[in-house]
Amino acid sequence: MARRRFTGQLSASAPIFALSIPPAYVNTTAARWFWATVVPMHYVIGHYRRRLARP
Repeated sequence: MARRRFTGQLSASAPIFALSIPPAYVNTTAARWFWATVVPMHYVIGHYRRRLARP
């Protein structure tokens, strides 16, 4: 169970960091805001998985 949660969170984090690379060349503050979306994304993934686990 924990392995699936970790894999889901990691799979959400990687694209966010990848998308933050181009803005980092132009504006580092914009890249930081992309990084800040990781925390809400983990919450959304956890909430979605809990809803799917309900019988």
